[in-house]
Amino acid sequence: MRSGREEKHAESRLFRLMIFSSGGLRFGADADQVASLGPCDRDDPPLNAVPLHFAVGHGESTTACMFPETCVVRKGENECTFIIESPEDLVSVEMRLLQPLPLLVESFAKERGIWAALPWKAGILLVLDLEMLASMRNLWHPLGEIT
Repeated sequence: MRSGREEKHAESRLFRLMIFSSGGLRFGADADQVASLGPCDRDDPPLNAVPLHFAVGHGESTTACMFPETCVVRKGENECTFIIESPEDLVSVEMRLLQPLPLLVESFAKERGIWAALPWKAGILLVLDLEMLASMRNLWHPLGEIT
């Protein structure tokens, strides 16, 4: 059983959240999972790059971003590259503010890497686990050869 002090500390843990859009939806993702961000040429996207909104099952993969960026996630010797709209912000959020998903949609959402929601500026952010999304959608690719 936790003491009152331990509970208070657990409630105040901060979560670094990268806020961005994709396919007209607003998302938040654990910033510590992002290995790199960079500009993306709409006419010549990187090989194996996947529009994030398509990976979560929202809309067509061809929906254009105004300011596309690549968001690279690495796990071991594999990586996954998502195409997102240029991030809006990087914020620290208290874990206690994250809301669990309703049971009716929880299993469906977790298959798409969505594990929580966060009330945010007159709306809701869907909170993603980018590693889970890449695993559930089998989007991992081996890293290039290291020379």
